[in-house]
Amino acid sequence: MKKSTKKYMKTQIKNIVIYSLTLFVLCLSGSASAQAGKKAAPSSSSTVNEEIKKMDFLVGKWEGTLKSETGPVVVTKSVKVTYEVSKIMKGTALKVVATRQTVGESKVIEETGIIGFDTASKELHFFALNTVNETFDFKGKWTNMKSMNFTYEGKRGGQKLLVNFSLIKKSQDELELKNYATFGEDLLITTEGFLSRKAAPAADVQPPVKKSK
Repeated sequence: MKKSTKKYMKTQIKNIVIYSLTLFVLCLSGSASAQAGKKAAPSSSSTVNEEIKKMDFLVGKWEGTLKSETGPVVVTKSVKVTYEVSKIMKGTALKVVATRQTVGESKVIEETGIIGFDTASKELHFFALNTVNETFDFKGKWTNMKSMNFTYEGKRGGQKLLVNFSLIKKSQDELELKNYATFGEDLLITTEGFLSRKAAPAADVQPPVKKSK
């Protein structure tokens, strides 16, 4: 493979890593079971709201430093990431704003994504775009009560791109990510690390005003 092609493939892989990380919000969501027989199924809006309510604890700011390895010639780097999660559309979806910066480099990549639940397929979707003009649609499902597996399949530069990752909830304030991605036939990347909730600044409490007698 030509050096220019390998360089392009590595750049493409690096740009999609943060999407795998951002999908940590999906670790708390689960698909609603369809009701059989003559029982009336819940409305679509109530299903979506219930799915999003399970993600309430993720609203806020998160940060972490992740270990990223690219092969077949192994290159190891550290990547600093931040996430800000908020509710939108009357609480039926989540908005995720993220940044990623490789340690030792000046370039900062920004991403914005929307998390929603598809009542027809019983799947959660994460639609995302970034400042290098790429878009993604990830689909995911539960593997157990605290872990979730998510997949994206597509093409970049004529090469097949496949991303698989697992997300594990360690506590209310910590998440673990294990990511595996392949690009073309011989380029792969693994990314692992933890995300911690960023503590909110202490409230500026003013002392009570004494009333004059």
